[in-house]
Amino acid sequence: MSMFRASPREVLAWLEQNDVEHVILRYGPRVLDTRVKDVDLLVDDRAITALKAAFQNRKSGTKIDCYGIEGLYGSDYHGFPHLPEPLGRQILTRRRQVAGVWVPHPLDEMNGLLYHMAYHKSLQSGVHDSDPARSSSTPGTERLAVLQKECGVTVTRSLEGFHRHLESCGLAVSEQRLGAYIEHDFRHGRKSLFHARLQDRHPGELNLFVIRGVAERHGKSDALIKRLRERYMIVSIKAIDWLTRLTRANRMRGGKWRRGGRPHIAVVVFDPEPVPTTSDERKIHPFVFNRNQFIKVELRDWFCRETKARAKDNPIHSTDNEAEALGHLPLFFSPEERDQIRRSLPTLRAGVSQ
Repeated sequence: MSMFRASPREVLAWLEQNDVEHVILRYGPRVLDTRVKDVDLLVDDRAITALKAAFQNRKSGTKIDCYGIEGLYGSDYHGFPHLPEPLGRQILTRRRQVAGVWVPHPLDEMNGLLYHMAYHKSLQSGVHDSDPARSSSTPGTERLAVLQKECGVTVTRSLEGFHRHLESCGLAVSEQRLGAYIEHDFRHGRKSLFHARLQDRHPGELNLFVIRGVAERHGKSDALIKRLRERYMIVSIKAIDWLTRLTRANRMRGGKWRRGGRPHIAVVVFDPEPVPTTSDERKIHPFVFNRNQFIKVELRDWFCRETKARAKDNPIHSTDNEAEALGHLPLFFSPEERDQIRRSLPTLRAGVSQ
């Protein structure tokens, strides 16, 4: 996004004076209230550079986030347009003036807000994954209630309900965008069960194991990889250098590596035949969807039998599900390596579907 601080009134006046098509994406004229902390604008991409130049040196004011239809000139949201391009174009095409400011058509504002809450801010939205009764009352849900009444549209107040509606409109999040949102949330310590379930829709399951220091010390790393290969398809294996172990591993499993040591080898796997966890298992491990991941318990028992390690030493750890694996890949793999792993997924999944 193109972000700066300024007076919303000044920014809107500049856009009008320069004949730039724009809308206030959310909450309309309310953003002119001095108590508003930030304003989200959708503008013609071609104006982004000049708009930023006009206001970027301001040191105070309301935080202004500017997004382009195509996400050009730094107006993207984690590498993609803020909203699906067809929706963004429609928002500008049928915008309307209310109280002197440009706002989206009610249906477009509703769909944009649903997309924002479901995919960009699933945890921060206060909306429950599946149970409307457990969703909180927030400015977002209150605004949605107004828009639904105005549009004559009913959308179930849950993230799954939002997703079903957007899917029916052809506006559901793409896998590429979802992956970017998952990585962003991981960098900020957020873990969305809803995002994990969306990623779990695909055939098979990608996952990530790390082999820990105790396995290296006892010479069992290759044997552990061999056992993983018997259960999974190996996608990528990478030795983790000492600097990464010291600086990045603290962002995996809460930095708790005392019993078994830090990760030394990262192993990306693909399971073509996931086995759903039982209801009892999900009560204990709600983010684990594939019970084959519990192989690490078997591997720990095998390791303790084969070595003189302590019973509490754990030679291997894994992420819970595919979404968590994708979120963790940046810890150990370069952008090029991550792209190669992602590019392999369609072929791996096609083999499952056949």
